[in-house]
Amino acid sequence: MFNLLLSKGSETRESLATETKFPFAKKFLSASHPLQLRHTVLCVLLSLLFLMACSPSNRTEFLTPFELSSFLKHHIQELPGQTVKFQILDFDGEPIPHEVLHFEWTEGGRIGFQTEQDGTITMQFEKDMLENKVMVFAKSEDAKIRVIW
Repeated sequence: MFNLLLSKGSETRESLATETKFPFAKKFLSASHPLQLRHTVLCVLLSLLFLMACSPSNRTEFLTPFELSSFLKHHIQELPGQTVKFQILDFDGEPIPHEVLHFEWTEGGRIGFQTEQDGTITMQFEKDMLENKVMVFAKSEDAKIRVIW
């Protein structure tokens, strides 16, 4: 902890800062004008918001069949409402056009959906999907499934 006494002309400011938590505190606190400090902080916050907005959406890849309700419970915040995109990829990571994505219930029953030209299919799920044990897999054995939400 250090006590920082700043003076410029007739103006004197005293500030308390923690050197270990804020190593750049001296630099920011020694700004020549209080508005300059606010401007710097505002620029940093806007930069962080911009980076978060430009970051890619959440995604994961499965090489083997996976359980849908477990995935939804851990990754999807809003049911219904949030879209989930499935993309089927080959061994090299290239999309497989018009591949079939299967959903198989452990109690019995299976349904398949054909993907678009880019190997994707977009879905939204209701809350009751959390109660069902459904396995998701691609028709091709060596294909992997990328899930984007």
